[in-house]
Amino acid sequence: MTPEPRHHDDSCPEHESVDVEGDPLPHACGGPATAAGISAATAPVARGPSAVWSQADKLENSPKTAECLARLEAMVARPRSASATRRPSRPSSAHGHPFQRMPLTSIAFAQQAMQRAGAATPGVPAVLQRPQSASGVPTVQRPSSAGAVGVTQRPSSAGAVRQIQALKEAKRCMSAGSLQRPTPPHGLVGEKYRMVHYLGKGTSAQVWEAVDEREGKSDRKVAIKVFDKHKGNWPSRSKQAAREAKLLQALNHPAIVKVFETFDAPFKFHIVLELLTGGSLRQLLVSQRSPGLDEVTCRNLFEQICGGLRFCHGRNIVHRDLKLENIILESPTGPAKIIDFGFALQLRSFEQRLRVFCGTPSYMAPELVMGKEYSGFCTDMWALGIVLFGMLTGRLPFEGQTESQLFSKIRRGTFRFPDGVSELPQRLISGILRIDAPTRSTASQALQHRWVTQQANDTSEGQSQQSVPRARPSSVPAYMRRLRSPLLQVHS
Repeated sequence: MTPEPRHHDDSCPEHESVDVEGDPLPHACGGPATAAGISAATAPVARGPSAVWSQADKLENSPKTAECLARLEAMVARPRSASATRRPSRPSSAHGHPFQRMPLTSIAFAQQAMQRAGAATPGVPAVLQRPQSASGVPTVQRPSSAGAVGVTQRPSSAGAVRQIQALKEAKRCMSAGSLQRPTPPHGLVGEKYRMVHYLGKGTSAQVWEAVDEREGKSDRKVAIKVFDKHKGNWPSRSKQAAREAKLLQALNHPAIVKVFETFDAPFKFHIVLELLTGGSLRQLLVSQRSPGLDEVTCRNLFEQICGGLRFCHGRNIVHRDLKLENIILESPTGPAKIIDFGFALQLRSFEQRLRVFCGTPSYMAPELVMGKEYSGFCTDMWALGIVLFGMLTGRLPFEGQTESQLFSKIRRGTFRFPDGVSELPQRLISGILRIDAPTRSTASQALQHRWVTQQANDTSEGQSQQSVPRARPSSVPAYMRRLRSPLLQVHS
């Protein structure tokens, strides 16, 4: 009776697999190998590694490659029970050894990733490495007299895990290598400026360092904020960009970044700003060996930032995105300036309320988190209090693993000062970070706080003590001094 032929399952990646020993074997997805498959496997080797790799080259672009790789990862990552700790064995093999087989698609995909990564990853079994000659051309290993392929290393379960880790690392290297810094565009901006270095990217624009190419001004460097008109909703973004440029041109303060001019091109909109090379406050805090800055430095920086914010509020202008990243130093030890007025608005009056939900979550005020109408002046002061807390402690007062946890802490408004922060700055921050917005300190009140004016008071007191001699201590008891004239009470 003729045996019924087995049906090959199309759900498998391919109808052929390769043994880790290198022996090509017929693959029957329905059960054990047939007698014809065993006889074909025990026959003299008619196909060597060249046939295996040629088959792999055909399969590397197959649409089922990703599916096969996902199956392999799931097989290794799946938790195994105590009864499944033994290595799965092949029902029938030419050699009779329980070796695992690896699909050709996985080998080809892994090898391709290794070659693109530029070097072999340490710890990867040799089965993933295609033999090459000294010139880098792939070569074929001749089978030995026993008919076995030269690759004899058998990967264990740990080896399979290393294979997948190496593959992921190679793919990560490939993706990281493709994310290169943008190249400077050709031509001049406004027939004046040539872009030379990419500085960074914000929510709506890129920032470039540029050089003035006009005669006699080649040493002048500026920063250019470039808005791409093809990205996002440009009609609404154009109003935001024009508003930012207009507000910055109207603000002339040492603690606010300066705007020189703007250029409108068919595909781009440019804002030319002064170049600040000292880095942001966040970068300054990260570079510190100990958390936070000393109080003298914090006091000087806070006085500058609060002065710039008071200048804006005096003209009914609110920033709405004040944070450590938007405060840049002119130099590593230079003064600080406020940047990024993309969300800034000029209000009609001090009593005007806003509804737009904007800003950075960690710096949002409680009324903004709760979806209420808010005063832009009060939310700016809340963000300023967060900035001062970050400068003193090296971290933010409200933190959470998720946005909901963060907003819950902000709504409660409770935070703790770490050890090392003195009492005066604690009072100043507590007066700013109040849940009730109308009771928060204004920018003018914060500048008049005792901690901010402490250095000036100490200097004036020292000068007065040197000019006016101290009165001699009195030997009269206190209750007797109270009975004397006011003049004696003053001098005593």
